Amino acid sequence: MRHFPAAPVLPLLVALLLSGCARTSSPPEAPTPAPTAAEQAEGEDGATRDAAVRSETEALLRQDALDFLDAGDLEAAAESWEAFLAFRGMEPGAEEALWWLAVLHILPDSPIQAPDEGQARLAALAERFPETMEGQQARLIILLMTELEESRRAAQDQAERLEELARTMEELRRIDLNRRPGGGRP
Repeated sequence: MRHFPAAPVLPLLVALLLSGCARTSSPPEAPTPAPTAAEQAEGEDGATRDAAVRSETEALLRQDALDFLDAGDLEAAAESWEAFLAFRGMEPGAEEALWWLAVLHILPDSPIQAPDEGQARLAALAERFPETMEGQQARLIILLMTELEESRRAAQDQAERLEELARTMEELRRIDLNRRPGGGRP
């Protein structure tokens, strides 16, 4: 997080206060209308309270996960995202948790590195939330990871082929030397 020095702000605040553009007291609050019978029934409804508690719990779990990420505690962040998903399920809004869990499992330096788990999370994200930014990014990362794996396999195949050719060349050289008069002396 970037912090700016307070010194340049102070003169601006003083100028704003002295110019009369800023109020030093807040305006009186507007009177609140009396709740209707429907609003009273809804306010007393247990489902409304449950939804509010659920929303607050989700917000706390999400904030905990983000705080752990900021602090660099990747294991605790993953646990918080898992708790968020367990609480929320795979409903809209879960894409952020899936994204971070995938990233945390794919990162090479992560204490919870598990590339297969990360790829599974990316696949679930791309499949379940294809229109979201996270879903689109997951699809691109899956494509890149697939291409990278194919390139690694091709490089491994080429290295094995080069080793085989080098052995064949050495064998042919020995055969050629043995055919020369003098028993292989150049």
